[in-house]
Amino acid sequence: MIGSHPGTLPVILSDFSIYAQALKNEATLRQFWLRRAQESLDHSVREAYNMPATAEILAFLLNLTLAAQESNNHPIQPPGLPANYPTPEKLVTEDCVRVEGA
Repeated sequence: MIGSHPGTLPVILSDFSIYAQALKNEATLRQFWLRRAQESLDHSVREAYNMPATAEILAFLLNLTLAAQESNNHPIQPPGLPANYPTPEKLVTEDCVRVEGA
């Protein structure tokens, strides 16, 4: 039984505290390395595309992609099936959830 001997309970609580601190330190260390990896990736992308430091990366890359498509006279694909998909009827059905009255 825990604490049946004098001094047992404080030792167990002390061990738990050390273990909890170690887990917290490990999580902090993982977050640190993940943040460093993300910063390194962001820096590489900014450098590769000659991107300003203040630009939002995803928005910048999306605009770059759209501009490239427009300059090459490629139509921009909206959400959904591509217009030239050969057999859309194989992928589109009427069995869906519908709102009453809509």
